[in-house]
Amino acid sequence: MKLILCYPPHKAEDGHGQGREWFPIGIASLAAYVGQKYADMEIVCLDLFDLSYDDSLAVILNELNDNEVNLVGFTMMTEQRWVVLDSIEDLKQ
Repeated sequence: MKLILCYPPHKAEDGHGQGREWFPIGIASLAAYVGQKYADMEIVCLDLFDLSYDDSLAVILNELNDNEVNLVGFTMMTEQRWVVLDSIEDLKQ
């Protein structure tokens, strides 16, 4: 089983978004907790903050394995909600 935790891109197509000087500690904390409880689970944290939407989707798809269960989770700030929703829709296909 593979768990992929993502921090999505920060800019929408209109170029709005925020800058940042911090690491998304929420996904790192969740990865550490899950790693303690499920030692046999592969955990990948993806910081996609500075990528375009298409590039971030390509990185996630590259991490997915066809022959095993894949779980994908996102953390986000409010302005990233539409990027996350679009990502979920595209990953379902």
